[in-house]
Order: sequence, then C-alpha cells, then structure tokens
Amino acid sequence: MFVNLENDISIKKTEIIGIFNMDTATVSPVTKEFLKNAEKELKVVYAGKRMPESFVVADNGIAESVYISSFLADTLVNRTEK
Repeated sequence: MFVNLENDISIKKTEIIGIFNMDTATVSPVTKEFLKNAEKELKVVYAGKRMPESFVVADNGIAESVYISSFLADTLVNRTEK
C-alpha cells in the first residue's frame, strides 16, 4: 500500500519509519541537527510548496529520505491506517 504525502509524491507504507509534527519535533536540538544533516546530504524531498507542517522519515532499504509535507502529521498517520 502507498501513502500519498502530497503533490503526487507517494511512498510505500512499509518504508515509513516515522511521521513527525514539524512544530513539536523541531523543539529538540537533536531533531534540528538531524534535519540539517539530511538537507546537507540531499536526503530531503519537499512534497509541497506551502508552509511545512510535518516530516516523514522513510527508508527503502537503499537510502533514507526525509519528506517535508504541508499536511498535518495526523492526516498522514490517518492515511497509513486506511
């Protein structure tokens, strides 16, 4: 099963490591550093052009990616449960 993150960007449900709320998760300096490093390593995919609300960490067995979405984390979690 695939989960649509936004703008025709979908990933396999089994590849999702975690779905995080941008506001609450980025309070931690560890998370900020993680996102900064992911961007430096070109692992970040911007799924939308609106204000980021969440990010999804995924691993397809070859590479880890971080998807930034303007959908709320709760919305994405609900999509994984269907």
